[in-house]
Amino acid sequence: ALTKPCGVRTENVVDCELSLWMPWSGCSASCGGGQHMRVRSIGRQAQHGGKLCGLHEETRSLQQTASCNTWDCAGTEGPQDCELGDWSQWGVCG
Repeated sequence: ALTKPCGVRTENVVDCELSLWMPWSGCSASCGGGQHMRVRSIGRQAQHGGKLCGLHEETRSLQQTASCNTWDCAGTEGPQDCELGDWSQWGVCG
């Protein structure tokens, strides 16, 4: 018969892992100060007694916000919307 000792954990401890940060969003203003944001997600939850997400500074935040385009809007009447050009051709899948 197969046996195993009582009270001994045989599972592998798995710490929480966060994804990489996504790229920063566009700025909410072209000048005069705006905000942009980036996010990340929980890639893997802690298991079997591993370190939980959010308990340590490096795993606490899933969203960051920062100032952007803080220069003065000299010669304008406030923040200006950007203008997008036409779409370019699709690239080759790699």
